[in-house]
Amino acid sequence: MNPGTKTGFAIIILTAAALAFSGTFLFAQEKVWSALGEGISGEVFALARDPAAGSLYAGGNFDSAGGVLAQNIARWDGNSWAPLGEGVVGNVFALAWDGEGSLYVGGEIDTAEGLPVNNIARWDAGAETWHPLGEGIAGGVQALAWDGEGNLYAGGHFHQAGEVEVNNIARWDAGEETWHPLGEEWGDGYIYALAWDGVGGNLYAGGHFHLAVGGGSNNIARWDAGEETWHPLGEGIDDDYISALAWDGVGGNLYAGGHFHQAGGVEVNHIARWDTGEETWHPLGEGFKEAEMVSALAWDGDGENLYAGGYLKDMEMNNIAQWDAGEESW
Repeated sequence: MNPGTKTGFAIIILTAAALAFSGTFLFAQEKVWSALGEGISGEVFALARDPAAGSLYAGGNFDSAGGVLAQNIARWDGNSWAPLGEGVVGNVFALAWDGEGSLYVGGEIDTAEGLPVNNIARWDAGAETWHPLGEGIAGGVQALAWDGEGNLYAGGHFHQAGEVEVNNIARWDAGEETWHPLGEEWGDGYIYALAWDGVGGNLYAGGHFHLAVGGGSNNIARWDAGEETWHPLGEGIDDDYISALAWDGVGGNLYAGGHFHQAGGVEVNHIARWDTGEETWHPLGEGFKEAEMVSALAWDGDGENLYAGGYLKDMEMNNIAQWDAGEESW
């Protein structure tokens, strides 16, 4: 696999989302799988939820959902699938819900309902209309994160957002409707995953890179939005790449998954936990010794469970597993 191939890589790293969504979805309380109508006709690369409305959004490479025409993006309301207008032309790799009625959509997309958007767009769920984000982004968008304060972060492999020079990551100010860079010394590379901590004003970026500010950073870095500076996370991930990040929301822990075997000198096998208080990396049990990669992570938000998806063959888990952070067991 060549991490430098944006489209191919995104298709591979997000297969876990497709496995979890092609006609099935996990209801954690019942511990069973249940079909979502007639499912989706193609690959699903990204999911986002509107908890207030109880809606789930799915993006990827498909032309119908539940038998209804839906171009690469659709909404599940709990009973049926619906398109988002005429959809978007191109692959959708990332979704982010802002909590205020807008869904942000990133990928390698040309138009949304015929409107030129240049790889990133906004769906107004109330008005049911598509909008561009300025002049868009001049390259593929692989990851999105919303900070809850009017800012959208976009990562991938690109060097321009709107009329601003950036290096693989940029911030969209939804109030000003303008793009901004994040620092001036970010090195070249790819960003595949973003996570906002929701507490300390920090953005975490993971991918395949080695030249962030703050003394160098291996494949993962932290952006302090208040100081507007990048910081390494210890010695980082020492080989290959990170393809998924998840913040636990309560315990001050960041979880990282991908294709790697060590984090900060500790053997971890494709998944690791960063303790923001201790500023140290920790394994999650023995990790996944038989796995090829962890491609998707999600924290349950209520309990102590982390869900991991990817190419996971350990313990006959068939590509998806649950980590109980209290018991420290898979």
